[in-house]
Amino acid sequence: MNYRRLLVFFVLALAALAAATVITTSNAHGAGRAVNHDGHFGEFHFDATKVSHNDHSEVRGSFSFGMVTGDGSVRVTVLHVDHMGVTENVATFSGQGVYRVQTHDGVHEFHGAVTVIATSNRHLNEAGDPDSLSVRFVPAVQTDPSFAFDGTVTAGDIAVTTTNSY
Repeated sequence: MNYRRLLVFFVLALAALAAATVITTSNAHGAGRAVNHDGHFGEFHFDATKVSHNDHSEVRGSFSFGMVTGDGSVRVTVLHVDHMGVTENVATFSGQGVYRVQTHDGVHEFHGAVTVIATSNRHLNEAGDPDSLSVRFVPAVQTDPSFAFDGTVTAGDIAVTTTNSY
């Protein structure tokens, strides 16, 4: 009888230990070209990862987006992704970034917060709804310009995954 209790206790202890050592890794990777509803194309590249273990999370990554405008070009960059969340096939990540506008008048840079929503609807060359990308830049100084882009991926791919390691 004591062996049976000891065995039950041992199995429960192992289950608790296994549950306490789950490491969750969320990844979002993408590169390619997207087009918005106005027909403007933007090129993007990003790599973001979040590793969570118990109450601790580490987020890393970068993001770059550029497009040609009627009178020049714009570029939005995030050198260090600070926050990230993944729900099924959608990754949302953000960080401090730069919105760079180049026109015939010169180059202007604005600092602020960038939020990206990347949706993986299919793998490269598969049928189905295309992947999508949403980019938002909110300036640190309210009088500076903001930027928004919502588009579907026409070339390249977005991949969003979550894995659990025990």
